[in-house]
Amino acid sequence: VKTVGECTSLPSDGFWLISDGIGLVKVGEHFYTFAPVLNEEYDVTGMVRYDGASFQFQIDPRFAADITAVVGLDDLIQIDMSIFPNPTSDILNVTTPTEVIGATMLILDNKGAVKSTQRVESEYSVLDLTGFTAGSYLLMVQGNGLVSAKTFIIK
Repeated sequence: VKTVGECTSLPSDGFWLISDGIGLVKVGEHFYTFAPVLNEEYDVTGMVRYDGASFQFQIDPRFAADITAVVGLDDLIQIDMSIFPNPTSDILNVTTPTEVIGATMLILDNKGAVKSTQRVESEYSVLDLTGFTAGSYLLMVQGNGLVSAKTFIIK
């Protein structure tokens, strides 16, 4: 089972609490111990059981990968990115700051499906759009705590 919620209490007596918007959920430390930060949001996956004594559900993560901090767009730093030509037919030129090198560049269609993924290798990239159908797309660059998104049209 998987839930997302805000940490409302620090670990004590083998569990900590998150509020998932419906109620409190105990996050057990039977298999994996984690040090949450109060008021931060976490995505928690694990085995679930109902604790009849406290009338709460308890989720028991098993591995480090079962608990991840939820990062919202407010936590990311917006970067300046330019794209041209727009509209385009076969290539898209992309300029980004040096801080973005190593980040991931994604092209998503108007339904949100990822159509292309590549790593940012330099401040200037040329994307080959050969084979893409005409329509509206989103170019997203994310990584290193940075994010940017621009729409473009293939004619």
